[in-house]
Amino acid sequence: MTRQVATWRRLLLEAFCLLTVAVTGSWAAVPAAAAPGGCADGVAPVTIAIETIPVVPRAAVVVDGRSVTLSAKGTGSIVGCKVTDASRVRGPKEPIELTPLIRARYSRVFVSKGGALLQFAFVTDYRVSVTFTGLPKETVDSWTVKSSTGQEKTYTTTTPQWMQASRVFRGGNGLEERQIYQTIESVMVNDVNVVVKNQVKFLPSQTQSVRVPLLAFDLQIYVVDRVFGFRTGRAVELRGAGRPTITARLTSGETVLRAVPRGDYVLVPRAAGLQLGRPLTLSKDQVVVVPVVSYLDIIALVGVPLFLAAGLILAPRPALRRRLWALLRRAISPAVRLRWRPATGSPHTIDVDSPSGGAPSDALAVVLADAGESRPDPGIIDAPGAPDATKTRALTVLPRAASPAAAPQPPPLPGPPPLPGPPPLPERSAPVRQSAHPDESPTTAPALDRGGPSEPTVEPKTPPTLRLPRLSGTTDEDGRA
Repeated sequence: MTRQVATWRRLLLEAFCLLTVAVTGSWAAVPAAAAPGGCADGVAPVTIAIETIPVVPRAAVVVDGRSVTLSAKGTGSIVGCKVTDASRVRGPKEPIELTPLIRARYSRVFVSKGGALLQFAFVTDYRVSVTFTGLPKETVDSWTVKSSTGQEKTYTTTTPQWMQASRVFRGGNGLEERQIYQTIESVMVNDVNVVVKNQVKFLPSQTQSVRVPLLAFDLQIYVVDRVFGFRTGRAVELRGAGRPTITARLTSGETVLRAVPRGDYVLVPRAAGLQLGRPLTLSKDQVVVVPVVSYLDIIALVGVPLFLAAGLILAPRPALRRRLWALLRRAISPAVRLRWRPATGSPHTIDVDSPSGGAPSDALAVVLADAGESRPDPGIIDAPGAPDATKTRALTVLPRAASPAAAPQPPPLPGPPPLPGPPPLPERSAPVRQSAHPDESPTTAPALDRGGPSEPTVEPKTPPTLRLPRLSGTTDEDGRA
């Protein structure tokens, strides 16, 4: 029973609380207009003065939901309750164009005199034209302007732009308009700032045309040989990170590049030799000399020491010099293979160096002979690689005067002159008479009697050929003298 009484008491207490809250809410819902005078707390309506700073003629504002259009002097008034909350006031949303070069933008409202004075603050913008000098305006990617209030704005076109010129502050004498200045923070060309930061400063209210000099410089380039110093090269390339490559042709190893934006570059010469790039930081007008390691330098630096070393090696070695000289001559003048067909015996083949443009038989500096024969052996030289006029020639081969393996005899010791004696008979060889007709065999004149029988040598039938004179010296079939 006691528990039930406690439950009923709790329910009655909750119902009483709900009734109290409902009655209190109904009293608070009575509108303020129902109070005496139409304003809250019984305050009578007053005349609220309205003005703009600076003067913005015919501006439209809203106070307590009512629209008010100000006069040409930027003033007006409205009767109503005092404004204690700025949220009950709204200014123009769109900028008001005062002149083609000036416009006003609503910033904020200041409530004064206990809500009986409303001061609408506007900022003024001026249309400013910025001109860039030193580089074409098409090369400018973007430019940034920073105001004295710390606001930054970036533009991507070079057309005239609206820039803030003033702002309203509360000072010791009330609200006042102050001029602000703008500075050119950066001008980007190929991701490189080409202006000095904060160098160009101006007041938009006083200057509507601004000239901004860009940091572009002239670059004079010389391409020279590193060792000998003469000018060389046909072109030069100027490369920079994130920017197009500039290529310029060289005239006598020299060129001039005009209006190059400042920044870090790499100069690459186009010349005969090692094309090595040179880093360059362009911050003023410069004259740059780019050395090139040419092929002549490589020969001078590498070939001369090798030549001197080879000279030191070959100087005391004459046999090695002769072998190298023979290899060099064979490399310069290709060998021609000649085929020697003697009248008796087997044919011989020999490679003879032939000068350029000459006949192989004319360059034949050796005489072919059989070591076992002691008589003349006429034969024919056939040069397959020779011109037609000298392709086949007749040659009389003389016997070997001495064996190539025989050691040279020392000169005789000086002594009394020998007594004069009868002159020896001259030794004659059998001349070869070539027949004019191709079918006739050549005949050999009888040789002098040397104390033994001699047999005439008959050459095979050959076409008409040109006879060479007798050559001195002998050569074996390997071509060794």
